Amino acid sequence: MKEKKIVICMVSDIISEYTGGFLKSAIRISNGLDKNKFKIIFLAGKNKSSKKEDYINGMKIYRFPSLPLPRMKGKGCIALPLSRKIREILAKEKVDIVHIQTPLYLSYLAMKVAKNIGLPIVITSHTQPENWLLNVSSINKKYFVDFLYKIFIKIYNKADILICVSDFGKKLLRGHNLKSKIKVISNGIDLSRFKSQSTNDFDKKFGIDHSKNKYVLYVGRLMKEKNIEVLIKSMIYVIKKLPNTRLLIIGEGYREKSLKQLITKLELHTYANFLGFLSEDDLPLVFASCDVFVLPSLIELQGMVLLEAMASGKPIIVANSPDSASPCLVNENGFLFDPYNPSDLAEKIIKILSNDKLRAGMGKKSLRLIKKHDLNFVIKEHEKIYRKLCFAKIK
Repeated sequence: MKEKKIVICMVSDIISEYTGGFLKSAIRISNGLDKNKFKIIFLAGKNKSSKKEDYINGMKIYRFPSLPLPRMKGKGCIALPLSRKIREILAKEKVDIVHIQTPLYLSYLAMKVAKNIGLPIVITSHTQPENWLLNVSSINKKYFVDFLYKIFIKIYNKADILICVSDFGKKLLRGHNLKSKIKVISNGIDLSRFKSQSTNDFDKKFGIDHSKNKYVLYVGRLMKEKNIEVLIKSMIYVIKKLPNTRLLIIGEGYREKSLKQLITKLELHTYANFLGFLSEDDLPLVFASCDVFVLPSLIELQGMVLLEAMASGKPIIVANSPDSASPCLVNENGFLFDPYNPSDLAEKIIKILSNDKLRAGMGKKSLRLIKKHDLNFVIKEHEKIYRKLCFAKIK
């Protein structure tokens, strides 16, 4: 007799081409699950690019009316569903497990419905309240963060299993009275896609010339918590020592205009280039094309872009921020720097770009370290959780 597929309902307010690292992981894991044994559907909000009949990699997305999030150009939203509609979808699709990706209203209602009909709940913690804090105005910032943690913990404590993408994230939540069972599983990285590879066509498309220049790369949202200003300011010091250095900035966000103004003010327009938002096909190529990757971010629960850079065999330079898990990924494959000191960052960039042997050695170390984040292993860990919960439900 053919085994029944386990049906997983992924819940995420934002599912779009703009999806950041915190949801790329969910999509990659969903896409990698054995389709003979698992079926995946998504609950999400509508944004301006949503279609009436929406799928991602062949997986159905059920969308709900939404409110647009500020500063995200209509591409981010908070879904406003009805409990009745969620219940109808879960029943229609014969869902076995609900897996929450964002701790917002859609997730709260989906969990409430799931609990009422006896479905197991998995939650992955992708979000830090401190991250939200830097992008809003608040009279009492400590109160704002504490309030968000209380909401998140209330949601997370309803999980049968909570997945943290790093030990840092686990420690953070335990420190805020999380009671749920925790499993630490990396976001994972597809080592078959992000690797050393030829970039000739990509380089021609974007005017990248390795015979003349060395390239520093940043990939991510252009938002306050990413601390990109320190990277731009560091280029003043870098080009004094290494004038053939160029900065590539990949991504979108509400701070794009102010960052471009800063580049103009510092007269760096010939040394820094915004390439905008890149497709999933182009993303591995830009990592393969750079010489060093820099993540100046102040807040990260892991840092998906660091995994991508490491899988591409690149040295990494990471802000040594107490609110970030990313420094844990630096282990002889790069440097940490003071997140508020452009000259310190410049010193680390110069060290790597001016020493071919050091740069190559750090790149090789990245390739060794990234193996434990292999997406295939991450997918298997998720399959184990789903099977265990599904078996317990049947029992």
